[in-house]
Amino acid sequence: MARKSKSELGKNEVTISHEEFDQFLRGLVLKDVSPVLLHAELQAGSNLGKAVELEFGERATLIRASKTEAIAQVGFAVRVVRPNSDEPLAQFQTVYQVTYLTEQTMTQQCFDQLRKVTLRIHTVPFAREWIRETSARLGLKPIVLPLSIAHPAAVPRQKAE
Repeated sequence: MARKSKSELGKNEVTISHEEFDQFLRGLVLKDVSPVLLHAELQAGSNLGKAVELEFGERATLIRASKTEAIAQVGFAVRVVRPNSDEPLAQFQTVYQVTYLTEQTMTQQCFDQLRKVTLRIHTVPFAREWIRETSARLGLKPIVLPLSIAHPAAVPRQKAE
């Protein structure tokens, strides 16, 4: 199966210094991760035995932020399509609401940095398990949401030899 990725990470973001972000993280506590939407759709009569491609997408949004709390939503989606076709044979979508306790207001700049790694660490395991289990229950080869992060700032660097 071929894989494609589409991410909203890194678009239109303003950077924040490492010192400012480290200070913000010191006062951040994960309070809750709750599913808001879990949706799976399989087209009737789809023959998935032939070659298919998997298209992955994600999007994170800061919903509300105050001095003591920040609420974000993050969604992950997978589409199963035939090569050179936009018609999905199957679709999986998850949206999670994440609540953080904060010692200062989460700015958009802090959120843009947080969603590169931290927000993914808090949500990908839930989305990954649900998509894998649901695709298997629908009779498909289990689909595994990749752990890789699309944003260049979040990619682990190789050690120099």
